[in-house]
Parts: sequence; structure tokens; C-alpha cells
Amino acid sequence: MIPPKLPPMKTHFLFAAAMTAALSTTSRAQLVVGNDQSGSATIYEVDVSTGTATPLYASTTNEAKPWGMAYDASTNTLYWNNGSNLYSSPYGNPLVPTLLGGMTFNAATINFVALSFANGKLYGTRNIATEAVYEIDPVTRIATQIYVHPSTFDFGGLEHDASTGDLYGLSDTAPAPDVRGLYRIDPVAQTTTFVAPYPAGETDIDGLAVANGRAYYVTDGPNTTQASFYVFDVASGTQIGTLPSPFTGSGTFCAATWVGNSAPTTPATPFCFGDGAGAACPCANNGAPGNGCASSVNVNGANLAGSGLASIANDSFLLSGTGMPNSSALYFQGTSQLGGGLGVAFGDGLRCAGGSIIRLGTKNNVAGASQYPELGDTLISIRGFNAAGDVRTYQVWYRNAAAFCTPSTFNLSNGTSVTWIP
Repeated sequence: MIPPKLPPMKTHFLFAAAMTAALSTTSRAQLVVGNDQSGSATIYEVDVSTGTATPLYASTTNEAKPWGMAYDASTNTLYWNNGSNLYSSPYGNPLVPTLLGGMTFNAATINFVALSFANGKLYGTRNIATEAVYEIDPVTRIATQIYVHPSTFDFGGLEHDASTGDLYGLSDTAPAPDVRGLYRIDPVAQTTTFVAPYPAGETDIDGLAVANGRAYYVTDGPNTTQASFYVFDVASGTQIGTLPSPFTGSGTFCAATWVGNSAPTTPATPFCFGDGAGAACPCANNGAPGNGCASSVNVNGANLAGSGLASIANDSFLLSGTGMPNSSALYFQGTSQLGGGLGVAFGDGLRCAGGSIIRLGTKNNVAGASQYPELGDTLISIRGFNAAGDVRTYQVWYRNAAAFCTPSTFNLSNGTSVTWIP
């Protein structure tokens, strides 16, 4: 039997929401952009080689409408803000936003029009008093002024070059004799140095990403009037290309950052397949290789995949189930592999995860798929009472209402296993 329901868990503070990306998504280094257009807005990943824009998150709410954006490669965390509210998500597709809360300066709420990340801190700029570069603690969200620059600058884009540590800003205005464009900002020396101009005809560019010697100028849109993002060579200060803008509406603010290719992941190992290679399915109802046993609605059977980082400190581990009926699906955790890793007959499928069982959560499948955790769910590290070094097994059990090969009306996916790290 599936284990009995556990008592309610205590509420825990979540530093980051669950990651929802496949491992291949987080391995790419790409440009990430968004704007605050009215109606529905989308945060995109832009492939700088092809110009292809892939939606990562879309909504009519403010969490999809960034003013500034920054990326922490050490934890694979994407940060962005709308006004004073700071959001985060493990980087992946789709994003799963968590509202971290409001940012403050001198105990008062403060908003920023641009963000960057370096040395464990966020950095932000404002276009109203006091115009300055601020350092922001991402946990407490308390800001500190580190460089009050001339108010004739209007730094709407901000980004650190991860390879050099240099901070750059895009400014729509500048004190004479300087002109609008890209500037290198030195908060220690309290100086700004002109690097490159805006393209001809452009006066309002609010998003900036810098990587590999290139600066990406990201326009607000819509793409009917601002069709392109611009690519500049930092060393020479010259424009070397454009990228098509995916924005469909006009934003007052937009955001950009570069997501590096060092996103950490933890290998998840699938096991216990109902494909005839291991334990026999109850009625010889073999599924496709790597899946669970076949069901009445899917001859290939269901699949469970684990992705993200199974880390106690920075948990982004995600369980994704596919190939199921549009019914309820229970995700659960075990401490062992049944049948020597081959499974044992259970219902119309094979039970793979055994030992001490914890129910993680029940989901309703849509288009045959679901996942745990979703936005608002307790992370697996917490829900499963896991510690560094624990080896845990996972499986998804689902309702299969039509009679199939046994009197039971349920089936299971394959199993997957992971070792939790600190």
C-alpha cells in the first residue's frame, strides 16, 4: 500500500523556489530579458547565436515584469525586481518565482531600475533621489549607498562582467561633454568612464548584459518600434551586431542579465523500469524503455525525471512526471530501492521506492504531466527531512480509472534516485 498521510509540516522560510529546468537548459550561457509591458508580459532566454527567444515565464502580474535583473552563478539563482519587490528563481525553464520581499534603505522602502550581482551581493541603481549605486544584501534586502554619482547620469542598465569584475552601466543621459551610452563604473574610485555610445537614433535603453567582451543593449520595446537589441564590442566601443527583440508591448522599464554556463546540478539516476528488462510488469504490460509499465491510456507508460540541484543549502531539485492520465498523481520519497532496484509488482505497475516513505504532495495532471514542487510547495529537502549524504528514491503513483490488467485502478512511473549534498 501507499504509505499513510503524514502530519502537516511546519512552515519554513524558503530562500529559493524549486527549479523547473531540464539539465540541458541550465548548461547554456545566454541572454535573459524582460520588460514591464502592460497586460501579459514574458521573461525570455535569448540565444545570442541564433536570436531565438524562448519564454521562461509569462503572467499579467508584476512578477513577470522586471525593472532590473541579475544572476548568481554560484547558486544558479536569477534575481529580478519590480519596483521595491525582489523576486528570485533557480534558473531554468520555466522559472518559478518566489517573492523575497521589499528592499529598503534607511528603513524606508526603495525601488531600483537596474540590478547586478557580484561577490555575494546585489547592486542597484535609481533614477530618482538619491541617484547612486547601491549594494543590496539579497537575504535581508537592505541597501547601502556605495557611490553617489552625478544626477545627470541615468543608469537604467547595470551589469558586472563576471570575467573581470568590472561594473558597467547604460545611461540615457550624461553630464557634458559626455553622451548617452555605456560606462564603466568604479564605486571604489567613485568614477565613471565612457566606453561606447548608443546606436544612432536610440535615446532610451534600459537593459544591459555584459559577457565575453560584449555588451548587450536591451531596448524596452515593442518590437514594432524598437525591433532590435544591440551588441557592442567592449574593447573597441563599436557595434558589432543586433538581436531581434521579442517584446510585443511597450515597457517603461526593461531588464537583462547574462546567465553563465556554470549552473550546478545533481545527477539523478533513474532505475526500476517497466520495459521488460527487469522485474516483470503484472500483466506483461511492458512500457517503453526507461518508463514504468503501460497503462490503459499510454502504452509507453509514465516517466519520472529528476533535475536541478539536490542541495540542503540551495535546493532546486524537481521531480517531473509525464505520460500519465489527467488524474491525481502522488509524488513520494523512499529510502531504498525495492527488489534490488528492479521493483516489485504493485497495482498495474512496479513499486520502486521503498523503505521509510514520505508523501511529498499530490498533484493533478494536466496534459498527462505534473511536477513537484510547484510555486508555494515545500522544497523536497525540507518536506523529505533530508540531510547531506542521504540517498533517497522517488516515484510517482497515479490513478488509472479504467480497468486494465488487474482489478487495481492505479499505476506507477519508473523510479529515480539522488544523493543529497550540503
